[in-house]
Amino acid sequence: MRTGLPINNNSFGTKLYHPNLSSQEVLDAMYLAAAAYSENLVELTVPTVFGNIEQWKPITDRLLTFGLDSTLLKSNLYYQASTGGTTVGAFSPGTAEAIVFENTVNGEIALAFRGTAGEGSILISGDQGDWGPFGQRDHYNSFSDLFSALDAYIIDAGVSEVLVTGHSLGGAMVEFYMEDSDNGKLPGVSYNAVAVASPQAR
Repeated sequence: MRTGLPINNNSFGTKLYHPNLSSQEVLDAMYLAAAAYSENLVELTVPTVFGNIEQWKPITDRLLTFGLDSTLLKSNLYYQASTGGTTVGAFSPGTAEAIVFENTVNGEIALAFRGTAGEGSILISGDQGDWGPFGQRDHYNSFSDLFSALDAYIIDAGVSEVLVTGHSLGGAMVEFYMEDSDNGKLPGVSYNAVAVASPQAR
């Protein structure tokens, strides 16, 4: 178990203060945001990379039963969709990626958005092309199939707690998602979020 991150508490006034989450939940969210960059199940078992997330198991594949297109599930682990457009010269789309986890102790669900990865050019191509205000919205909209299947799963499984996390561009996706949640995404479901190093949704 890695314990190097300096999180002793998340009391009011501290940098990671969150009124609805415990210190451990904030730490879990940070580790899950890092885990969203993983490309296979083996990587998730390396504690020096992703900390102690043994109680969190990836369940993105379960969403296939709830309408998720199988072509959008990669390595039986993560959701991946093009963020729009086609490759033309220097212009190429990015990829929207996320992993859904379940806490095997309390049944809580976590949605972890991956941040920027791979090569690209700011405002032009790849994930970096999605950094601007229009690109961020297009990036977020590319998760629509995942959101629909996840909502159906949450309802069917009776999930009451959803933890949303992501790093960098993934942090901006967290903010978009929480804005939707504030508008009553699913009644009776509590959404909490930790956006790590977010550039802020635009």
